[in-house]
Amino acid sequence: MTVPGYAGKGAKLTMDIEKIERALSSYRGYTIYTGFSGGADSTALLLLLKQLAAQLNFNLIAIHFEHGLRGDSSLADAEWCRDFCAMHAIQIKVIPLGLNPQTPNIEAVAREKRLEQWQNIIRNCSEPAVVALAHHADDRVENLFIRLCRGSNATGLSSLRFSVKIDQVEFIRPLIEFSRAQIVDFLTGEEIAWREDETNAIAEFTRNFFRNNILPTIYSQLEYARDGIKHAAAALTQDAEFIEYEAARKYRDIAGQNSTPAALWRELPAALLPRLLRMWFKDNNITIIPDRDLLERVTESLNYTGHEPRFIPLRRGGFIRYGNNEYRLVPEKFKHEPVQEKLWQWRSGPLNMNGMTFSAVEVDGLPDDFSADTAFFDAAQIPETLIICSWQSGDRMVPFGAHSAVKLKKLFTDAKISAAERSTYPIIRLPGRKIIWVPGLRRSNFAPGVAGRNIAISVKSSSGGHDIQ
Repeated sequence: MTVPGYAGKGAKLTMDIEKIERALSSYRGYTIYTGFSGGADSTALLLLLKQLAAQLNFNLIAIHFEHGLRGDSSLADAEWCRDFCAMHAIQIKVIPLGLNPQTPNIEAVAREKRLEQWQNIIRNCSEPAVVALAHHADDRVENLFIRLCRGSNATGLSSLRFSVKIDQVEFIRPLIEFSRAQIVDFLTGEEIAWREDETNAIAEFTRNFFRNNILPTIYSQLEYARDGIKHAAAALTQDAEFIEYEAARKYRDIAGQNSTPAALWRELPAALLPRLLRMWFKDNNITIIPDRDLLERVTESLNYTGHEPRFIPLRRGGFIRYGNNEYRLVPEKFKHEPVQEKLWQWRSGPLNMNGMTFSAVEVDGLPDDFSADTAFFDAAQIPETLIICSWQSGDRMVPFGAHSAVKLKKLFTDAKISAAERSTYPIIRLPGRKIIWVPGLRRSNFAPGVAGRNIAISVKSSSGGHDIQ
């Protein structure tokens, strides 16, 4: 559907622009990027933002994503948006996404691509910036039904809120309290044209299925349903915000920690479990949302009383490890026990532990080339027994070539070795606990190799264990 072009008639507004102005008042001095598809919703939002930009002192830039899914029609939409913005003196950037219409789950792929672009845009903006999207009250109802069918909790059911932050991008929805009918009334009253996306009529897209088939039937059968569902969505938002507040308050007990006591998770109300898990993942740079399967596995593990550790796989790699009455996040390549302390009589032969083989031989002189998995020590200063163990908080050593001790924590941090990985690195000590080598990290300045007799200590991966190099 297309209505006549913009005539600037100044027809009476059918939307409360003061309500939008109040919602945007905290973004004075910002750059507001707004998604502009050319459809009714984004067109109305763009012009309302244009009307408020001067008085609220924000910079307005329209962004049109050309998905590449509808050939010439898609290109025509992009050109129409350019012309519209030129007519209204609005800056616009058209960004091609180059999507393949045959791609499975194309809706989700398109969302991911748009999010990547928004992240790039905000990252490269030199002043405070937000992204304004044109979701409205009817979108929120449709979203509620979609999430309900997926089994979402109150947070998922109320996910379309005025403001939400994803990674470093804040998205705002200035039209979220207005209906589609109000938006269309505003545009027709102002005699403003818009483009209608032909894919809106395709029922195979999930949102369009609810929009075109399910909700019209409900509204025709239950006259109170339209207002009732909107009120229910608002109530769900209030409930979700309270639960999220409680979850954030509880999360302070473990914020910044990779290892967390099992007792904390056992005592959690069920409603807080997925929210704390999500915060814990985010704190450790794991970008997944706990699904039903993961929640069931974690809940089941809370009652586990065995001695062997349990590993709960995460969708994008890595594990939650349960053992020693604690939960720990472990990267996939470090699905091994933390190094347990053992005495090594190195003359008696190699030692195998934690997927690693420790060996030592006496050699004359030093090689021309040094291997990362072998360290050479003056044989006269190496005792018959060495200790293999994991690092402990407060451990220090004097690195080779240095003159003063440095905490291992700093060496791990400088090498960008995460807290989850550190306990899997072997520490080789003398009986007096002095650290002589952390394979894969640094050698100490103790007993450097000499031109004469040396001990060559090697640590190599065995059975898929720790990659020392």
